[in-house]
Amino acid sequence: MAYKINNSFGTLLVSLADGTIDTATTDIALIGKGYAGFGEKLNENLVKLLENFNNTTAPNNKVQGQLWFDQTNKRMNVWTGDKWRPAGGPTNSASAPTNAVQGDLWFDTTNTQLKVWTGTVWTLIGPSSVAGSGVTAVVSETSPDNTGSNQTYLKLVANDAVVGVVSNVAFTPSGTDATAQALVSAGFSTVAQGIQLSSAVGSASFRGSLTGTADIATSVTVSANNTTNETCFIAFVDGATGTQGIETDTGLSYNPSTNVLTTTASQAQYADLAERYEADCDTEIGDVVILGGKAEITKCHEDLSDAVFGVISESPALLMNAKAGDNDSHPMVAFTGRVMVKLHGTGKAGDRVVSAGNGEARVADLDKCTAFNTLGRLIKDKYSQDTQLTECVIGVK
Repeated sequence: MAYKINNSFGTLLVSLADGTIDTATTDIALIGKGYAGFGEKLNENLVKLLENFNNTTAPNNKVQGQLWFDQTNKRMNVWTGDKWRPAGGPTNSASAPTNAVQGDLWFDTTNTQLKVWTGTVWTLIGPSSVAGSGVTAVVSETSPDNTGSNQTYLKLVANDAVVGVVSNVAFTPSGTDATAQALVSAGFSTVAQGIQLSSAVGSASFRGSLTGTADIATSVTVSANNTTNETCFIAFVDGATGTQGIETDTGLSYNPSTNVLTTTASQAQYADLAERYEADCDTEIGDVVILGGKAEITKCHEDLSDAVFGVISESPALLMNAKAGDNDSHPMVAFTGRVMVKLHGTGKAGDRVVSAGNGEARVADLDKCTAFNTLGRLIKDKYSQDTQLTECVIGVK
């Protein structure tokens, strides 16, 4: 009577006639009743099952759930019914597996990266960059400090270069440990608490906006800039160039609400007080002006004028009424202090200066001077009759 061979689900696989053997239905021999020499085939079946069909090629007559040990890749596989897939752990290969199902892992041996199959594409798990080809990652590392205690920190790696370290404590790396010395070589002879940038990557610095609470830096790098025309804001450092410490002075304060700067004393290189006024004509340094004309000021064209107002200044020590966009149409008019004046004729130090017409000034006879027409006084003797820019102190009688 023939044997009826069923699978685990009760489905008939084959009907074996007495005295026969079937090697075509499955990868193990199915032995019929009364088959001579059945012991050899039975033992071979047990060996195949023990070895999980160990071979360089996959079994031909597989059934769902069958195991196969891939001799070439040293990998256990299982037949799902339509494909062989790894039975456990990632696939190690230089090229992507073609038999992956959703959730399978593949270790890319070419790039030493781990990836997962989403069902449609292989998605990288990590590392994000290929070793030796520009690694960019945040790496957790532990190394001993100079006291022998292990310290754990994060290394910020960009294109294979360690550009920063994040640590919850300050420490000095060990002088003997290889990992610690690699940290020193990367520019961290000491590690500060918090975020620290490497001294080995050039002029390392933070860029962009900083919000929240931050500690005051122990030093900043500054450079001298005496030519750029721009708006700058107040800061105090120890020197004009190089790495400098930041300083503060309790006698100097600024209130951003009222926009008021308060100090005990101030010092200026220049010597006059000036204010901007709109002129109705072209003016030059040293011109004597009066209030009036078609705008706010005009050149003084009268000799011994009682209307003298001030002198066009070149570099006032303090400039008032200065607004963005002011230009030559709003010259700086000095009222008091030392200023260069267009002075015609000779004079001696201390002589009183009055208007001479055409925007110029001259020395006046003492009996002709009044509180109204006196512009100021000559500071030094003048020997030339020519009109020259001459330093005077104005605003005094």
